[in-house]
Amino acid sequence: MKKLSIFFLSFLFCGSFYAQEIIEEDFYSVSLNEIKVLQIFIPAGYDLSEDNYPLAVVLDADDLFETYVSISKLFAKNDKAPNQIIVGISQEIAPYRARDYGYDLTNSYPTQESMHVLQYISEELVPHFKDNYRISDFKTIVGQEITANFANYFLFDKKPVFSAYINLHPALAPDMPAYLESALANLKGKDYFYYASRAQNSPSDVKEKMAHTDANIAQIANSYFHYKFEDFKESSELVCIPKGIASALDHIFTRYARITNKEFNNEIVYLSPLAAMEYLQFRYENIAYLFGKEMAIRMEDFRAIEPVIIGKEGGRFLKGFGEMALKQFPTNPLGNYYIGLYHEKNLDYRKALISYKQGYAKIPENSPQSLDFFQNINRVSKAQQYSKNN
Repeated sequence: MKKLSIFFLSFLFCGSFYAQEIIEEDFYSVSLNEIKVLQIFIPAGYDLSEDNYPLAVVLDADDLFETYVSISKLFAKNDKAPNQIIVGISQEIAPYRARDYGYDLTNSYPTQESMHVLQYISEELVPHFKDNYRISDFKTIVGQEITANFANYFLFDKKPVFSAYINLHPALAPDMPAYLESALANLKGKDYFYYASRAQNSPSDVKEKMAHTDANIAQIANSYFHYKFEDFKESSELVCIPKGIASALDHIFTRYARITNKEFNNEIVYLSPLAAMEYLQFRYENIAYLFGKEMAIRMEDFRAIEPVIIGKEGGRFLKGFGEMALKQFPTNPLGNYYIGLYHEKNLDYRKALISYKQGYAKIPENSPQSLDFFQNINRVSKAQQYSKNN
């Protein structure tokens, strides 16, 4: 755990690594009647792509922006999350921070000043990025302490502008827990992701309120709402920034990344072969819909649902599964293997041999797969000979 903490803390000091991908933009806000200087991270290859990109709005950018950018790049590089366009909003002056993100002590609603900031973000900033950048419908907002509490106000709209909320050791307004429970229970129409963390050195009243809030939110039964809370009992708020952001991205983009053992055991293992194949196709359609990225089905995800296709209903959907794989990977032998296995299970050894040999021809001689396919061919050849002799 100590090594992990040090690893993520290293991101706090690597701004020069991605400086060439960050621009600054002066943006005049009508709601605030002032110019905001935005930090904007544009992923490498943006100009060469036609994809849309999820948008992340990072409040408290002075503390969070560099870390969020670095970790998001790491996740994208390892195919755990899509590339994101990230905008940072800074407010270093403490009195102005309380002004911009504060709440009314009598009812925990936004103050008049913080209501203007809400309007600025939802009615000016987000539309500005829609008009000037290729962004998808999936948007994330990130905050810590008072700005984490502030981010929750977007959930109270009938159609919240943000799909994902990252709350790092939030300092919740007195009535916020009750407001949250009501808002989260009534979310509908699309998936929403919510992450919250608590640090070892957070004030005791913050810890108690978050513990109470977590206990109630965890009981919400809403299929559109996906929740994760982490209590970093041995980590300070500083260390919790990179750890929390990394864990939040893992939670938020779980349906973008490869199928995990947990997803297979919870959602796929009980499906019929046809339903599992439809699940796989829908998963990638959903990636395109949510995150704006058209992707071919990963080979690892074909293999992930393979046990259902092979092990149920006598393997009768293996041929269709193999054809799906060949469409995605025509030069890879995986589809030929599934089709060959289909014919072998149906005792059509001639067609099985043809499929296995077609797959074998695609494999380099020094590949470990070569031996596997040769064993398939040898086994079916013997079965074919035995069938002819008997």
